[in-house]
Amino acid sequence: RLRDVWRFYAQTFPATVRRELWMIVAAAALMLGGAAFGWLGMALDPDAAPYLVPEQHLTLDPDRRVAEEAAGDVASVGTQAEFSTFLFTHNIQVSFLAFALGLTAGLGTGVVLFLNGVMLGSLAQVYAARGHAAWFWAWILPHGIPELTAIFLAGAAGLILGRALLAPRGLPRRVALRKESKIALHLVVGTLPILVVAGLIEGTISQIHPPQLPVSLKIGFALAVGAALYAWLGSGWFGARDERTVASVRRD
Repeated sequence: RLRDVWRFYAQTFPATVRRELWMIVAAAALMLGGAAFGWLGMALDPDAAPYLVPEQHLTLDPDRRVAEEAAGDVASVGTQAEFSTFLFTHNIQVSFLAFALGLTAGLGTGVVLFLNGVMLGSLAQVYAARGHAAWFWAWILPHGIPELTAIFLAGAAGLILGRALLAPRGLPRRVALRKESKIALHLVVGTLPILVVAGLIEGTISQIHPPQLPVSLKIGFALAVGAALYAWLGSGWFGARDERTVASVRRD
């Protein structure tokens, strides 16, 4: 029912995010650690690009791309939509893979997060090395803030499954896994509208580049989106009822 859906996204999901904040921080640290590794790897050894940079960007020269975008010589709307659909599908796959691999005691989840971070960090360094860091982040951040947040949440869900297997808190692992899986599923299901919003932004604002849309406006838009997203996830607007809802799920 619509009322139940509203209650979940307005109460249960934000409460779960707050209760599992340290798992989310751990997932973010794994991915950002991978990003740092990718950046340093490309900075120290540009010849490592085939191993670090996403395959579709290996032959795409940053200078040429920025110039073509500025001149309006860009891909057709159909091509851009196809690319956005690919990225949207990829992010859903990454999110659910990070969650499902929690059954490897969290090891697979950590690998997925780290490797995706490596691709982001290495690509960022490629653009920064050519003097296009601001252009790159203006391209990535509008959709990247909600997108990465969704991946952090899904990664945290996978780590929660791993926690149930490694630290069942005195319970049989099967029982611990059943209890923790409910919390993990809340995080995964909660990411779905975030990924939808990220996909919509990625197919529109993210694809409009300077001078048509200045870097400052794109960064400002990204920060506004991030502020709204984290206000929702971190607010205590529904406080006591939220905590009772999550606590009841844990008892079950």
